[in-house]
Amino acid sequence: MELTQTLCAKHHGGLRHIRLYDASKVVAAHYKTSAGCYSSLTVEEGYEPIEVAFAEQSASWSESANGEGVVEHRVEFTLSGGRCGALGELLELSEGGGVVAEVECAAGDVWIVGYSPRATTDYPLRLQSAHHTTHSLRADKPSVEVVLRSLDGWASHPTGWSLQ
Repeated sequence: MELTQTLCAKHHGGLRHIRLYDASKVVAAHYKTSAGCYSSLTVEEGYEPIEVAFAEQSASWSESANGEGVVEHRVEFTLSGGRCGALGELLELSEGGGVVAEVECAAGDVWIVGYSPRATTDYPLRLQSAHHTTHSLRADKPSVEVVLRSLDGWASHPTGWSLQ
């Protein structure tokens, strides 16, 4: 039996912000079991995450559990026009140790995706696909549809902060 849920679905409107961290720069994410959320995300001193400037209404995040303890995490977004240049930096991070994401839903709740404090498998998000197109009309801007994916045994959890 496969259980699929799109988190933030009750809030409609997809994602407002995506912040990506080089997984090798993430020192720890502190999870408070009593509160059911992360209380902090610690990165190496001086490291700054990538703020993804995705096309309006193009970003989503979902999780699917297969009933055998494997959870698939997906973060999808579209880069368009001059933003397509950011793809090179994303490719470089994904080819390295992968990325950890903070995603902010339309209602303001923030979740950490691609980090598992008890992972025994490949937990960082990695580039699954990047589809670049120039489109057919002269007025259309080029775009890149990006899908980041990870597999682990841990559902994503909310945080106690916002990305504003």
